Amino acid sequence: MRCLLALAVTDKNRFPAVPDVPTVTKSGVVPNYDVTSWYGVFGPPGMPPSVVAKLNETLNEIIADENEEFGQLLADESERWNAVREAAGITRQ
Repeated sequence: MRCLLALAVTDKNRFPAVPDVPTVTKSGVVPNYDVTSWYGVFGPPGMPPSVVAKLNETLNEIIADENEEFGQLLADESERWNAVREAAGITRQ
């Protein structure tokens, strides 16, 4: 029988579905490690302006919702990963 052993979760907090699995930081592997997943909506070049406008309107309604934290998450993640990019000497493309 094969078994899968979770060593750590990559978020800064433990994951509720597997509360006994430590974070990477708590496991002692990498200090201050925090790599989480997030999702966004992007479209191909040349999208019709009416489609862009409707997506923009709908997404702004969602972001403005007090229960929706994606807008702040996106801003925080952009700032965080831009700092990593800059520290690594990688130019923005």
